[in-house]
Amino acid sequence: MGVVTVPSVAMAGAFVGVGGVPGPLDKVVPPPHVPGKEYSNYQDRQGHPNQTTPDPGQVVDWDGIPQVAGTKDGTDFSDLWTNGPLPNFFEVDALANRQDVWGPVMLFSTGETGLTGQDTLLDDHILYEKKSGPWGIWATPSQIDQVAPDDVDGLEVWAPWNPTVPLEERRNQQVGQGGTEGVPDANRYSLTSANRSGLSAAGDLLGCSIFDSVGTCLVTQVQIATAINNMNYFGFTIAPDEIDLDGLLFYENPVASMSNVEMDYLANIEFSLAPIDGSGGGITLNDPTSDLDGGEIFLWNFNDTAARFLVQGGHVWNTEFSVIGKFGTGSENVDALERVGR
Repeated sequence: MGVVTVPSVAMAGAFVGVGGVPGPLDKVVPPPHVPGKEYSNYQDRQGHPNQTTPDPGQVVDWDGIPQVAGTKDGTDFSDLWTNGPLPNFFEVDALANRQDVWGPVMLFSTGETGLTGQDTLLDDHILYEKKSGPWGIWATPSQIDQVAPDDVDGLEVWAPWNPTVPLEERRNQQVGQGGTEGVPDANRYSLTSANRSGLSAAGDLLGCSIFDSVGTCLVTQVQIATAINNMNYFGFTIAPDEIDLDGLLFYENPVASMSNVEMDYLANIEFSLAPIDGSGGGITLNDPTSDLDGGEIFLWNFNDTAARFLVQGGHVWNTEFSVIGKFGTGSENVDALERVGR
């Protein structure tokens, strides 16, 4: 297997250009037919299999070809940061495009970081759940990277319609065919501390839960905490500094994003959070009176005072729903989010 290294680009295997166009049907599109795949590893690292040194801000492009998974360096957000001093220790913790494709098939990964769990064969896989309920494995660790991910921290798929415009202007609602594989379009992301530990959220850095590609804050911890507290669901009040956004889909026009896939709610963002210890005695799973266990998936329209829970797969993604119980994962914590469909 050849390895080619040139300045600012690190590759492993034959990075293959593939492509397809998303559609509204509840059918699973396999990784090789979804262009523009990007992921962030915990801890952030480069796309070269021999690179083991952490590289904060670095996102990896991957093609998902079985047996010969190709990877290369994608965007390094530390190179694009323009809004004040960059944190000394940070990790990319969620990835999205400013105009994500909201297909009916949800992709997600559960990781061990942020919540103690028992390892299973499904940890660090990317799973799918259809809107109609069936689920399965979308990508294995060996499909994602030749060096198995420590934790799929962030996930972005589909390629930009116009890859020639600056990163911040790239949108993936209409996906071009061919030639766009390996062209990144993740331009919305969250940061977390590289030295996070324990059961509760480490908290998003600089008081911000969602940044644009150059580091300008778009959504704050205060806004996310307020939207969740206004749901009046949890038996405790979430403090803004406890908000650690884990998984993210983003859309600037909620009407267009939702009408294509018949969602039951018009939202700007779909997101998950790292666990929050509301009881002070460690995380209790599936008990909203005590804790937020990380298995919740929220929808929020920026015009609304409160968020709400996603309804997907014939159930509500609230605290009472058991991620471990349905999918057999070792962790309840939803750590990355995306959507496909055909």
